[in-house]
Amino acid sequence: MPRAKPIEQHIADGTYRPSRHDISGVLTLAPEANLDVVPPMLSGHKWGPYAWHALAEPLHGTGIVRLTDLPALEMAAMALATWKAAMEQVATDGTTTKGAASTVMHPALRAAHAAEQSFQRWAGRFGLTPSDRAAVGMAMNVTPGADDPWSVLDDDEPADAGGKAGEVD
Repeated sequence: MPRAKPIEQHIADGTYRPSRHDISGVLTLAPEANLDVVPPMLSGHKWGPYAWHALAEPLHGTGIVRLTDLPALEMAAMALATWKAAMEQVATDGTTTKGAASTVMHPALRAAHAAEQSFQRWAGRFGLTPSDRAAVGMAMNVTPGADDPWSVLDDDEPADAGGKAGEVD
């Protein structure tokens, strides 16, 4: 059975009906979050700004991300940044390393695997995977002929501390 759409998604889709989705007295929606600012924890990470903008830009303006959601989105971005850094290390050093008695899997591969699993869990919470978007009936509104908002994920270089992924000076 698919998950129910969050109220924020109903509002963004224009399908919110107070008679069906009345939350008065139960919950007050937090204001929409400002996704333009890279959180401090990520700004010091080599891949942090890249990861933040890669996740925040497609969600910007959807009305789905509230202030209360920022820690979860930050964890998703940190998982993506950690995965990028670990895979960069593996690309440099190779998939194996010399252990005490034999050749073993590079520790960065374990870190990459853990980060990948964490990212998949957090990304699903925001409908950032096709199956999760389908589960909540969420469509990423991309105008035909417009730039693909997911193209930032195609970049192989991290953003500088103040820039966005894919920006060239």
